[in-house]
Amino acid sequence: MPNTQKQREELLRAAREMGMSGSTPAVHPRYRTLYHSLYGEESVHTPSGTLGTRILLSLVLFAVFLSADYSNQHIWKFSQTEIMEEIQAQPDYRSYVNQFLDLLP
Repeated sequence: MPNTQKQREELLRAAREMGMSGSTPAVHPRYRTLYHSLYGEESVHTPSGTLGTRILLSLVLFAVFLSADYSNQHIWKFSQTEIMEEIQAQPDYRSYVNQFLDLLP
């Protein structure tokens, strides 16, 4: 019995050494901080999203639209009423689906 206990301990120690010698295993981003806090590894920098860039771009486009509306200018070839109508228009999804189904063999 003690012999098997020693073998198990040696196998466990070897498995731990083999697992810890390489890089971190694939961990889901949701659990990455928990994994690093448990195993004491340095945190890996995850790239940030593009939410801030998209919000900034939206605000710039909105400011351009407001300034064109205030000064009664056209944006490219479109008037403010045409832009407002396109923003408020409800898309006809059935026609899109029918066009797609017509393309299928």
